[in-house]
Amino acid sequence: MSSKVIGLVDDEEVFHWIVEKYIKKLNNGCEFLSFFNGEEIFKYLSSAPEVVPNILLLDLNMPVCSGWRFLENYTSTTSTTATTDMDIYILSSSIDPEDKIKAKKFPVVREFISKPISNDFLKRALGRIE
Repeated sequence: MSSKVIGLVDDEEVFHWIVEKYIKKLNNGCEFLSFFNGEEIFKYLSSAPEVVPNILLLDLNMPVCSGWRFLENYTSTTSTTATTDMDIYILSSSIDPEDKIKAKKFPVVREFISKPISNDFLKRALGRIE
């Protein structure tokens, strides 16, 4: 089992490919998990998996279940102590300042990052789990 696990929740398949390539280039020892909506990641985490992301990169606007809905479900069913093991970063193309304000209301959200994603951000996030 890898000690560094990055999860990406985004409905754009190409974005998964790009982020995985960036991560492998920065740290080839990372395991990469892909989810395409909030429902997929919520079901995965609810199944008590052996592999839980250290970092979860979460898009907001997705079909089936948005990032907001995932955060509401996750924080209402997970104890505060359990959430400290996973850093959640919102990755969004939203320019609405209200989204940043809303994100701060979720203690599990470490930071709101505007797309496109940068290598500097990934280096910083990966550095937190080194």
